[in-house]
Amino acid sequence: MTSVSQVRRRNQRMVLELVRKRGVIRRSGLMAATGLAKSTIKEVCDSLLDLGYLEEVPDTAEHRAPGRPASQLRLSASLGMVLGLDVGADKVLAMVSDLTGAALATVKRPVPEGARTRAGVLRQLRTCVEHALAVAGVERTAIAGTVIGTPGTVDPATGRISLAPQIAGWDGTVLADALTGEIGGRVEVEREADLSFLAERAYGVAGGLDNGVFVHLGIGIGSSILINGQIHRGHDGASGEIGYLPLPYGEPPPAGSGLGPFEWAAGGQAFARLGREAARGTGGERLRALAGGDPDAVNARLVCAAAAEGDPAGLSLVERIAERIAAGIAAAVCVLNPRAVIIGGGLSRAGDTLVTPVTRYLRTMVPAMPEVLVSALGDEAVALGAVQRAADITMGDLLAD
Repeated sequence: MTSVSQVRRRNQRMVLELVRKRGVIRRSGLMAATGLAKSTIKEVCDSLLDLGYLEEVPDTAEHRAPGRPASQLRLSASLGMVLGLDVGADKVLAMVSDLTGAALATVKRPVPEGARTRAGVLRQLRTCVEHALAVAGVERTAIAGTVIGTPGTVDPATGRISLAPQIAGWDGTVLADALTGEIGGRVEVEREADLSFLAERAYGVAGGLDNGVFVHLGIGIGSSILINGQIHRGHDGASGEIGYLPLPYGEPPPAGSGLGPFEWAAGGQAFARLGREAARGTGGERLRALAGGDPDAVNARLVCAAAAEGDPAGLSLVERIAERIAAGIAAAVCVLNPRAVIIGGGLSRAGDTLVTPVTRYLRTMVPAMPEVLVSALGDEAVALGAVQRAADITMGDLLAD
C-alpha cells in the first residue's frame, strides 16, 4: 500500500521535474500539467519552497487584472551547479551548467600531440575546469555533481577505464579517484558514446526516441544502445563496442595498437591511411593538392572534402569505406532492430558525402531498415550529455527515498 509520505514524495518529484524542464512556471501551469488539485499544488510548492529547492520570482508577463501579480517558480540557485567534462585524446572540454541544463560557461582546450598521455590529459583537464569555473563565476564548492565522458569502457562497479588506446596510460584509470578534491560534488564517469546519445535525446535529433543506436565515427568507432528509453551498458560496461567487430577487411590492426579490427578498417585512420596511398598514385592529384603537396598530410577530412568536390579518387575511397561502415552498423541493426540510427563523431561532419553512401549500403544489408539521422550537436555533444546526466543524478538525490 502506498503511504501518504510516498505520495507526497512522488508529487514533489513531479513538480521539481516540471520546473526543471520549463525553467520557470506558474502554479496554474503546474496544475494544468500534472492534473493535481489547487490545494495539492499549493502544499507541494510550499514544502519545496521551505526545503529551499524552489524559489519565487516575479512573473514577467503583462498583467491586466488588478491586484498583486502572480509569481513564478524556478529551481533554487542554492541547489548548486553541475559540471560536464569531455575527455578526448586531442581535446578536453568543460561545461558548467545549472540544473535546467542551461550552460553558464563552456571552455575547450586542445591536447598537444606530445601530451596525449594520462598525465598530460589530466593536466589539461584540471586547467580547463579551473578556467570554466572562473568564466561562470562559480566556486568549486557550488558544484553539486560532475559527470565525465571518456573514450573506452567504464566498469560500472569500479569506475575503471579500459579499451582506450587513444590516450597512453589511460587504461586502468579511475577518474573519480584521480581527480579527488579537484572537482566538486559527486563524480561519475560514462562512455562518451552514451553521453552523446543522452544529449541527442535532450537537445538533438533523437527527441522522443526510445529504441535506437548511436554510432560514434571518429579515429575509433563505438556505439551506444538505447532500449525502452534506457541506455544499455552491458555486464562490464562494454556494450556497444562495435569497433572490435571481427571485420578487418584484410587489414588487421598493428600489434599493440589497441584498436579493434573494424575501427582500424573503417575509422578515421582508415581514411587517412588509404587516402595517403591514393595521394601517392596516379589520380591522386587533388588529394595531394588539398594536402599542400604532401601525401603524408592527407587525413579523413581531406578525403571527404575531395569526394564532396567530385574527385574520383576521393569518391572511390569514401564509397569503399562507407560500405565497411555500413557492415558494422548492420551487425547492430540485425540484432537490435532499432527505430533509428544516429551517426555522430568527427566523421559525421562530412554530412551527406559520407552518410548517403552508408545509408545506401545499409539498406541492402538489413532485413528492417531504420531511420538514419545525423547529429548536429558537434564538439559539445559529450559535454551536453554529461551536464544532463549530472543534473539527473543531482535531482534524483534531492528526494531519494
